[in-house]
Amino acid sequence: MARADTVTLLSLDRYAEILGMDPRWFNTVSHANLPVPTGPHCDPFWFQREWQYVDYVSREELARAIYQAEMMIASSLGFFPAPNWVEAETMRYPGQQVG
Repeated sequence: MARADTVTLLSLDRYAEILGMDPRWFNTVSHANLPVPTGPHCDPFWFQREWQYVDYVSREELARAIYQAEMMIASSLGFFPAPNWVEAETMRYPGQQVG
């Protein structure tokens, strides 16, 4: 299971599944019996941090981008697109109508 320091509503493994990525390569799993495609710019492995392979996007960078998109969607909608726990949330209740 892919993980990142940035918590997102959409899991990284679900993101990889939506894009049709092999979950083993997305999670940097390597084995002698696992065929790996070769060619220019064809490294299928995703690394955790930016500094591990600077020419490609890391899982941490991907999680930050997903988080940013989720916050933009939530800001636009006024609510989160998926269940989310909000600590110290404040709600305005309507005042009493005297009449």
